[in-house]
Amino acid sequence: GRQRGVLAASMLKPSDLPAPFNLIHAEDLTAGSHAQNPAWLKLLGRIGELIGRPGLAGFAALLESRDKAAISAWLAEHPHDPLFDRAVAILKAG
Repeated sequence: GRQRGVLAASMLKPSDLPAPFNLIHAEDLTAGSHAQNPAWLKLLGRIGELIGRPGLAGFAALLESRDKAAISAWLAEHPHDPLFDRAVAILKAG
């Protein structure tokens, strides 16, 4: 993945990696995969970047906040994202 420029490294449990893997930054997910963990949002951002979905991390954060203005802004910015309909449903459920 590193050679192809598509690496999205993460660490689920604390560990000491052997060389050369210890030279690669990995997002620390030992605190969990939820929107309160900035490392999780950063990893989702990287994955979204790799798959052409720049709003992926933002959507994860919206799930926690349920902020109608933020959801509306996300919808305006990402009308073609596969999560669009889910965001609309969240907005309507309010």
